[in-house]
Amino acid sequence: MALAMLHSNRIAFNLSGIMRRAHHEGRFARRMCRTAADRARHLSHWLKRTWADAKREAADLLRQAEQAAYVRQVLAARAAENVALAASYGSNPDMIRAAIASEGMRDRMNFAAVARLEAALAVTLGH
Repeated sequence: MALAMLHSNRIAFNLSGIMRRAHHEGRFARRMCRTAADRARHLSHWLKRTWADAKREAADLLRQAEQAAYVRQVLAARAAENVALAASYGSNPDMIRAAIASEGMRDRMNFAAVARLEAALAVTLGH
């Protein structure tokens, strides 16, 4: 069960889920308590632990959202780079294929350059 959720870049804690988990995890310790004060102390302990788990989960969600935004930004930059490379060859697939072939005939083939040219060819062909 999720203790924290991410909605439009804001964290929302599932309070009922937090209470449910605290009661569930502390159920055996609370059964052994004889007084109400002991039960309250144990419940407080398990609530603190569950809140710590929820905060950790929220931090993980924020980190994942930041990482996803970074990946989207990198992919957009790569797409713009591919379009610019295709435009430098006049969006002509034959010229890009010739560049790939000439890159493949070198003594030390630059695989990164070939990958960029193949991506530019895919942009040109509309794949």
